[in-house]
Amino acid sequence: RELVEEHYEHIIGKPFFGELIDHLTGKLHNTNYVLALVLWGENAISRVREIAGATDPEKAEPQSLRGSLGRTKLSGLMENVLHASSCSEDVERELQLWFKAEEILEPLQ
Repeated sequence: RELVEEHYEHIIGKPFFGELIDHLTGKLHNTNYVLALVLWGENAISRVREIAGATDPEKAEPQSLRGSLGRTKLSGLMENVLHASSCSEDVERELQLWFKAEEILEPLQ
């Protein structure tokens, strides 16, 4: 819970924040795991975001992950299936938040 709250601290005041935390910590779907990955390579951020699709599942391309698997609830919560860093600054912050240095097996450049 603390990790998710820190990750999304920039939207703490939003009306859907509590439901978002419940979704991400598995309370809404009776699951208690998250798969965290580091993908790297040329244009990795833009390529991953293209595969992910628009943040709003209703606006995402149907063949994208969010377009095919995401949904927007009546409460306004976007269950968009995955998070994808939007810029290199976010990548740096999120890597430090989610991973220990020894868990990153390849040098990130």
